[in-house]
Amino acid sequence: MGDVMRKTPRTLVGMCMAVAAVVMTASPAHASYSNVVYVATGLEPAPGKGTFSADPHGRIPGDAIRACDVTRDGWGVKAWLYVNHRVIRTASTLGHRAMYCTRWKTGNLKEEQLVTLRVCLVKKGREPYRCAHGRARS
Repeated sequence: MGDVMRKTPRTLVGMCMAVAAVVMTASPAHASYSNVVYVATGLEPAPGKGTFSADPHGRIPGDAIRACDVTRDGWGVKAWLYVNHRVIRTASTLGHRAMYCTRWKTGNLKEEQLVTLRVCLVKKGREPYRCAHGRARS
């Protein structure tokens, strides 16, 4: 009987932890953190980044992208959001001084849609440079 009593509290604790994990995962606030993709251009320090936000959180809208240029190197940053190999929205810092982030570019996407975010350094009249990409679900 002593063995059963010692195992029961551990089992109850394990069950409570499993229930808590399910509740936290199902929470809308928690879900907004789960599908955020930051893509840097691969240089150190990173001259820019693109961000995809799957779900709204505070002032950040859902199904949205933006581009940020964080160094004064003469290059801008452009982000493309793809669904099924088709560009559905872009964000670019071209024409703005460094230390600039675009506004969020948003629009509704089907839930759990697989998306790809491509981010490159760009200059007017030149091919994109130092590109990176990341994937997420909307």
